[in-house]
Amino acid sequence: GSITVNKVPSLDVALVGETVTYTYVVRNNGSVTLSNIVAVDDKLGNISLPFTTLIPGQETFGIASATVQAGDLPGPLVNTVIVTGTPPVGPDVSASAQASVALVNAGISLVKTVALDGANPACGATSTITVAPGAVVAYCYTVTNTGDVTLISQSLTDDQLGEIFAARAFTLAPGQSISNIELGVPATATINAETTNVATWTAQTADMGGVQAASGASDAQLLRVITVQATATATVQIDPNLLPPTALDESSEPARMQHIYLPLLER
Repeated sequence: GSITVNKVPSLDVALVGETVTYTYVVRNNGSVTLSNIVAVDDKLGNISLPFTTLIPGQETFGIASATVQAGDLPGPLVNTVIVTGTPPVGPDVSASAQASVALVNAGISLVKTVALDGANPACGATSTITVAPGAVVAYCYTVTNTGDVTLISQSLTDDQLGEIFAARAFTLAPGQSISNIELGVPATATINAETTNVATWTAQTADMGGVQAASGASDAQLLRVITVQATATATVQIDPNLLPPTALDESSEPARMQHIYLPLLER
């Protein structure tokens, strides 16, 4: 008897937190029926097969998934499956297949600060400030490439200010930081009420077949574009002591002067 197995991962390149699904194809490649077919993956354990007896030329399929963990870095993620089957006569037959998934540590962090417009330095030191009503503030968004792969496309949106910039071509190497101020794209707002807004920075790796990871076994050309995101929040409060006076409502106004007339009595 003869048996074969093929193992195909759903991703050629994966990030920490992504799920890789493996498809196993087991085939009776011999001329006799095989029974008691078992598939065991050295990382995922026993693989469930819908059919454990195969006639000559018949196939069966199995599926198993694994989530990439930080401990798997730098990769690659390699695992092997072994299948065995029992022919009517003679010893068991077996076959194995291996799959390799390149791992990429891609990620960014984002810091959002706020200061009065025109302040020096332009990027404030805090994410919360208190201002007078009508003040103009400038937001500073600073992103850092925390991964080991170069990012070449940058986009920034703010839930209050909208799109700051989109698909801006700027190469951000591993460990490098850049802000919207350095990119020449200021973001200001006039504040008349307390405001909290959330920014999202999105970055992408190079197009297909482009960039190599910076270190480790991930030094394989990326076979897909990888997108990473980070968010950050800033709050601008209004100083209550600087609020303009407000008119009193009728219930709070002082009572108007009333005149009381008394009758004149003669003696």
